[in-house]
Amino acid sequence: MSQPSIFRFLKNNQSEKKLSSIYRAYQILRETDGTVLATCEMEKSFLRGVTQILFPDKAPVDLRHTGTEWRIEDGARQRLGSVTPSSKPGGGWMVTSGYGHDIQFRDPASFAERVMRAPLNGFPYDYVCIEDGRESGVIQRLPRDGAGKAGAGFLGKLRRMVQTQDWVLTSENPIADTDLPLWISGVLVMIEVTAHTDRT
Repeated sequence: MSQPSIFRFLKNNQSEKKLSSIYRAYQILRETDGTVLATCEMEKSFLRGVTQILFPDKAPVDLRHTGTEWRIEDGARQRLGSVTPSSKPGGGWMVTSGYGHDIQFRDPASFAERVMRAPLNGFPYDYVCIEDGRESGVIQRLPRDGAGKAGAGFLGKLRRMVQTQDWVLTSENPIADTDLPLWISGVLVMIEVTAHTDRT
């Protein structure tokens, strides 16, 4: 039986290079053994401009904001895929590859639930992953110390305020190396553009 892919997105508001031009840095780790799968440093908020994603064992890719989408490109500016706002129910983001592989990150809440939480600034703490039309995993905020979820309701919100949390991607299907730039790019856009609670 294949094991799920679990990736943790560690955020650091100050780059190791200590450069004033770096707005935010991320390390993407494999949760099971702590292996660094990729790193990136952002010079601008909301992933404007070009953000390079570095891999220890493959060529880097660029995440280029064009105004209407984020293009995923190789070093020769060849298009590998794109990240765009999804027009499907639940909103979220659509990651489309150049070879017919699609991934959607969708808010699992119903329309009524989203309407009710909007006045309370209640952004979702988890997203459903839809891969080629089938649910394949989740993206959720989890404590860095592994203490478990903060829970729902008012007490849950209080716990989240004092816990250090990261966004964690769990895919029931193993993610192939060729698809890694797609998944990482999509999650980074979701975090930086949609998930307001993470922009601190």
